[in-house]
Amino acid sequence: MMSAKAMSEKIRMRRKALKDEGVENMVNTAALPQMNPQDVHNMKQKAVMEEAMDVPEKSMAPEDPADEDIKGTSQDKEHLKMRMARVKAVFDKLG
Repeated sequence: MMSAKAMSEKIRMRRKALKDEGVENMVNTAALPQMNPQDVHNMKQKAVMEEAMDVPEKSMAPEDPADEDIKGTSQDKEHLKMRMARVKAVFDKLG
């Protein structure tokens, strides 16, 4: 598992590298709204439909780590190791 200090250092170095490269190399830096009025309208309509149909609330939260049986959930050791491997791979690409 990567230490917080190592991750922080990689993020800092990445930001420094981006700053040194200059504004010309940055993507999507225009100060424009990220959503157009049609997107806003579509999201409102989707919310109204989900509210009217009693769709269960969606959640990205992990399962409760206080549960006794965590096999096969997002709190399982194997799952957490796999997630940390992905995080490590992303941070390795930064440096």
